[in-house]
Amino acid sequence: MDGVLKIGIQNEKIAAYSLLVVLMAAVSSGGYMFLNLPSFANQTVIANLTIDNYEKEHSDALFSYAKKEVKKETVSLSKVLQLKYKSAKVTHVAKGIDHIQFKKIINSKPIKVNVLEINRDLNPDIKLAPVLAGSTPHSKATISRIANKSHAVAAINGTYFKPNTGTPLGMLVIDNKVISGPVYNRVAMGIGDNDFVMSRTDIQGKIITKEKNIRINNVNQPRMLSSDVLIYTSDWGRMSPAVKAGHRAIKVINGVVVEISDLNPVSISSNSVIIDAPKTTVSNINLGDKLAYEFSVNEKLKGYENVISGGPYLVKNGNVFVDVNEQKLTAIGGRNPRTAIGYTEDKRLIMVTIDGREETSVGITLTDLAILMKSLGCVNAMNLDGGGSTVMYVNGKVVNSPAVKGGIQISNALTVSINEKIAQK
Repeated sequence: MDGVLKIGIQNEKIAAYSLLVVLMAAVSSGGYMFLNLPSFANQTVIANLTIDNYEKEHSDALFSYAKKEVKKETVSLSKVLQLKYKSAKVTHVAKGIDHIQFKKIINSKPIKVNVLEINRDLNPDIKLAPVLAGSTPHSKATISRIANKSHAVAAINGTYFKPNTGTPLGMLVIDNKVISGPVYNRVAMGIGDNDFVMSRTDIQGKIITKEKNIRINNVNQPRMLSSDVLIYTSDWGRMSPAVKAGHRAIKVINGVVVEISDLNPVSISSNSVIIDAPKTTVSNINLGDKLAYEFSVNEKLKGYENVISGGPYLVKNGNVFVDVNEQKLTAIGGRNPRTAIGYTEDKRLIMVTIDGREETSVGITLTDLAILMKSLGCVNAMNLDGGGSTVMYVNGKVVNSPAVKGGIQISNALTVSINEKIAQK
């Protein structure tokens, strides 16, 4: 049966189930092919199609398979990936996890591409989650160490971070805990059990006192504006940041103010929060006062227990969309090593790294990266931290070529693991 796809489907079942039928919709580019996955109802199905002959007649297209209700022999997933990534090296990592490597020429310049495709429809035991380098957000480690800590089979580098401390710069939510709030409302991806969402980020919150409500500007982030009112929880660490001149740190336990400091950092316990604000904003708050506080992420990201941020957008609602200026990321232009994530209409996660700053792989611009992510089928995609941070880990080793062997130490990583407890049920 080499080179032949045999597919048979009853027309009435297509109508009944509105099956996804992929019909001759791959785009040829740079020596390999990408499949698009549009949805058709009551579509004519071609059977006994010879791939080699069809490619000769239609060099811009390939025939794939109906997703369900296939009566005869169905194309295997590995075969589909080989068709999608023609001339690429496709390695099956685990059920629902595949690693693809290929080279591409863009504007007469070479790049080396690594892709991870994650399909939780095939394996619901796959767990996707950001993981910190250490026990607090203020630490760094290599991706191999982070992956080993979380028993991950694959991982890529995550959010932007402060180089000297590892503190994440952007929204990071792990297991429903807000590790760090947004920076410049940059884009983030929410990771659910069966789906994804991508949205610009925001924090809504307030401190409720007997005299007035005070808006919370951010949670667990370094101060950016002197006027900001910040909240620090135990997920930040054991101590609040240094108190700057003209500011005040207020410790609250169970809704009661128990400590006020105008000079020194304040310890953070598991049942406390620290308010860090200009003195003039919180001058009405005194020891023993009762107050309440509340904060949450923006509406689109609510309910997602894991959230990882980056920026800028690369693909938005199926269109190339690179909003560098809006997300204040003009400094990362040009050809560079890049890391990106996105998801397809049928909720496959696409994780990508592009090597750069070397003769065999010069790096990629954000616009060309956006075009690449769209060609991989992403309906939404975003850029992650890149440059020296760009690194991909698969099955115990780093598979791309970072400038520093094994990759530099990073703040956090987006990991792919197999949930053993669920798998054993």
